[in-house]
Amino acid sequence: MLERGGIYLVDFGKRYHSNLGKRRPAVVFSAQSYLEIVDQLQFPAILVLPLTTQCVNNPANLLRVHIAPREKLEHPSEVIVNWSCSVDIRNIDKKTGLLTRLPQEKMKELEEKYALYCGMIKETA
Repeated sequence: MLERGGIYLVDFGKRYHSNLGKRRPAVVFSAQSYLEIVDQLQFPAILVLPLTTQCVNNPANLLRVHIAPREKLEHPSEVIVNWSCSVDIRNIDKKTGLLTRLPQEKMKELEEKYALYCGMIKETA
């Protein structure tokens, strides 16, 4: 079963205009309760946030969260908050499986930046 905060390889298909394309790691961001029933749905899609190895290394950047290499994630990467998208669960590489889990503090940072990006909370000065 997929888990929230887990990083898996996802096939995003062909790159087209601003669509990210290719197979790349992504953080599963859907609620765990949803992930437990998603395979029973007619359209089993989940929310993911893709990673890139083209890092900007700026902790103040509101659209990125840096992830150091760990377990099966081999390169320094950044989660790109504004590339969030839904993907069919069949696009997740279950053979490779879980690459790593986001540490709790990184998941909290990602949740805060996503909430800011979506306008669910206001940025404080």
